[in-house]
Amino acid sequence: MAVLNDDGSYTETYFKWTLSSSKEEANKNSVIGMIIYPQRQINEELTIDSILEVLNSSNPFDFNYEPKEKDFIKIEEKYKFIELDNHKRPVIMEYISFKFENGKWEFGSYPMYYIHQETEIGKIKTLHNNI
Repeated sequence: MAVLNDDGSYTETYFKWTLSSSKEEANKNSVIGMIIYPQRQINEELTIDSILEVLNSSNPFDFNYEPKEKDFIKIEEKYKFIELDNHKRPVIMEYISFKFENGKWEFGSYPMYYIHQETEIGKIKTLHNNI
Protein backbone atom coordinates (compact mmCIF):
# COMPACT_ATOMS: atom_id res chain seq x y z
CA MET A 1 0.00 0.00 0.00
CA ALA A 2 1.41 3.38 -1.01
CA VAL A 3 1.56 6.23 1.46
CA LEU A 4 0.61 9.74 0.32
CA ASN A 5 2.67 12.39 2.11
CA ASP A 6 1.22 15.74 3.13
CA ASP A 7 4.45 17.54 2.18
CA GLY A 8 3.40 18.07 -1.47
CA SER A 9 6.04 15.70 -2.85
CA TYR A 10 3.35 13.70 -4.69
CA THR A 11 2.93 16.60 -7.13
CA GLU A 12 6.63 17.49 -7.49
CA THR A 13 8.03 17.31 -11.01
CA TYR A 14 11.36 17.18 -12.80
CA PHE A 15 12.47 17.72 -16.40
CA LYS A 16 13.39 14.59 -18.32
CA TRP A 17 15.33 14.58 -21.58
CA THR A 18 15.30 11.71 -24.03
CA LEU A 19 17.81 11.40 -26.84
CA SER A 20 16.75 9.22 -29.76
CA SER A 21 18.39 8.17 -33.00
CA SER A 22 16.59 7.65 -36.28
CA LYS A 23 15.82 4.01 -36.89
CA GLU A 24 13.52 3.84 -39.92
CA GLU A 25 10.63 5.45 -41.70
CA ALA A 26 7.24 3.77 -41.37
CA ASN A 27 4.39 3.77 -43.84
CA LYS A 28 2.79 7.24 -43.69
CA ASN A 29 -0.69 5.72 -43.86
CA SER A 30 -0.15 3.48 -40.84
CA VAL A 31 0.17 6.30 -38.30
CA ILE A 32 -2.89 6.86 -36.12
CA GLY A 33 -3.26 9.08 -33.08
CA MET A 34 -3.50 12.60 -31.77
CA ILE A 35 -0.58 14.88 -32.57
CA ILE A 36 0.74 17.00 -29.72
CA TYR A 37 3.09 19.66 -31.04
CA PRO A 38 6.20 20.86 -29.17
CA GLN A 39 5.98 24.07 -27.15
CA ARG A 40 8.29 27.06 -27.60
CA GLN A 41 9.27 26.90 -23.92
CA ILE A 42 8.57 24.78 -20.87
CA ASN A 43 9.38 27.40 -18.23
CA GLU A 44 11.38 30.64 -17.95
CA GLU A 45 14.72 28.80 -18.10
CA LEU A 46 13.93 26.10 -20.64
CA THR A 47 13.26 28.06 -23.83
CA ILE A 48 14.13 27.32 -27.44
CA ASP A 49 16.94 29.87 -27.49
CA SER A 50 18.52 28.85 -24.17
CA ILE A 51 18.48 25.15 -25.05
CA LEU A 52 19.76 25.66 -28.61
CA GLU A 53 22.62 27.76 -27.25
CA VAL A 54 23.70 24.81 -25.10
CA LEU A 55 23.03 22.07 -27.68
CA ASN A 56 25.00 23.84 -30.40
CA SER A 57 27.96 24.64 -28.10
CA SER A 58 31.20 22.70 -28.40
CA ASN A 59 30.44 19.90 -25.89
CA PRO A 60 26.94 20.03 -24.36
CA PHE A 61 26.74 16.39 -23.25
CA ASP A 62 28.32 14.81 -20.18
CA PHE A 63 28.70 11.46 -21.94
CA ASN A 64 30.43 10.34 -25.13
CA TYR A 65 28.07 11.32 -27.94
CA GLU A 66 28.41 12.70 -31.45
CA PRO A 67 25.08 13.82 -32.99
CA LYS A 68 23.99 12.21 -36.25
CA GLU A 69 21.51 13.43 -38.84
CA LYS A 70 17.88 12.94 -37.71
CA ASP A 71 18.77 12.53 -34.02
CA PHE A 72 16.05 13.88 -31.77
CA ILE A 73 15.90 15.30 -28.24
CA LYS A 74 12.64 15.63 -26.33
CA ILE A 75 12.41 17.50 -23.02
CA GLU A 76 9.30 17.05 -20.92
CA GLU A 77 8.09 17.67 -17.40
CA LYS A 78 7.32 14.50 -15.44
CA TYR A 79 6.01 13.70 -11.99
CA LYS A 80 8.61 12.27 -9.59
CA PHE A 81 6.22 9.57 -8.38
CA ILE A 82 3.75 7.32 -10.21
CA GLU A 83 0.10 8.30 -10.05
CA LEU A 84 -2.10 6.56 -7.51
CA ASP A 85 -5.51 5.40 -8.72
CA ASN A 86 -7.41 7.23 -6.00
CA HIS A 87 -5.27 10.44 -6.13
CA LYS A 88 -5.40 11.81 -9.70
CA ARG A 89 -3.17 14.71 -10.80
CA PRO A 90 -3.36 17.02 -13.81
CA VAL A 91 -1.95 15.46 -16.99
CA ILE A 92 1.30 17.00 -18.23
CA MET A 93 1.45 16.79 -22.03
CA GLU A 94 3.66 19.74 -22.97
CA TYR A 95 7.19 19.18 -24.24
CA ILE A 96 9.89 20.92 -26.21
CA SER A 97 11.91 19.10 -28.86
CA PHE A 98 14.89 19.51 -31.13
CA LYS A 99 16.16 17.70 -34.20
CA PHE A 100 19.66 17.44 -35.60
CA GLU A 101 19.77 18.43 -39.24
CA ASN A 102 22.48 19.80 -41.52
CA GLY A 103 25.09 19.54 -38.78
CA LYS A 104 23.25 21.50 -36.09
CA TRP A 105 20.38 21.27 -33.60
CA GLU A 106 17.17 23.16 -34.39
CA PHE A 107 13.73 23.45 -32.80
CA GLY A 108 11.12 21.06 -34.09
CA SER A 109 10.06 17.48 -34.37
CA TYR A 110 9.87 14.81 -37.04
CA PRO A 111 6.65 13.48 -38.58
CA MET A 112 5.09 10.61 -36.63
CA TYR A 113 6.09 8.12 -39.32
CA TYR A 114 9.79 8.60 -38.46
CA ILE A 115 10.66 5.88 -35.98
CA HIS A 116 13.33 6.77 -33.43
CA GLN A 117 15.00 4.52 -30.87
CA GLU A 118 15.84 5.93 -27.42
CA THR A 119 19.59 5.95 -26.82
CA GLU A 120 20.01 8.03 -23.63
CA ILE A 121 17.71 9.38 -20.91
CA GLY A 122 18.46 11.83 -18.10
CA LYS A 123 17.27 14.64 -15.87
CA ILE A 124 17.88 18.33 -16.52
CA LYS A 125 19.50 20.46 -13.86
CA THR A 126 18.22 24.02 -13.85
CA LEU A 127 18.91 26.97 -11.58
CA HIS A 128 15.60 26.47 -9.76
CA ASN A 129 15.50 22.69 -9.82
CA ASN A 130 18.76 21.02 -8.82
CA ILE A 131 18.03 17.34 -9.17
